[in-house]
Amino acid sequence: MHGEGFVFARAFSRGTAVKTICIGEAHPCAHCRQFLSEFAASGDLTLIDPLGHRLTMADLYPWPFDPGYLGQTGIVAGRIYQPDLVLAPNDLPPSQAARLTALGRRAYVPYGKSPATILLIRSDGALIGAAP
Repeated sequence: MHGEGFVFARAFSRGTAVKTICIGEAHPCAHCRQFLSEFAASGDLTLIDPLGHRLTMADLYPWPFDPGYLGQTGIVAGRIYQPDLVLAPNDLPPSQAARLTALGRRAYVPYGKSPATILLIRSDGALIGAAP
């Protein structure tokens, strides 16, 4: 995953969206353009390139395969997509099980319909990271 993809994934995992992004040495690659078109959460995303040009996704990616093509609204930061998701019986401490369930409920899976999440915990119980 390139930098811009990471920024959008991180923003989504924190329940927020990106409206403007400055890109470094080059315009986003094809994979990143697809990723941004799905995770931008906004049709008015502005990209500022190394020369200072202000671009829209339509400038870089005129015919994207985005959620609109499948009749989806697209990603919305902070939205609960799987409100009825429950965690199967497990041996996790209640606080970790609750966190995992909350993350899974935010999983955005418009195509595969199989929500997933991850919760990384050290052996001492400290939370390392989490993502829907």
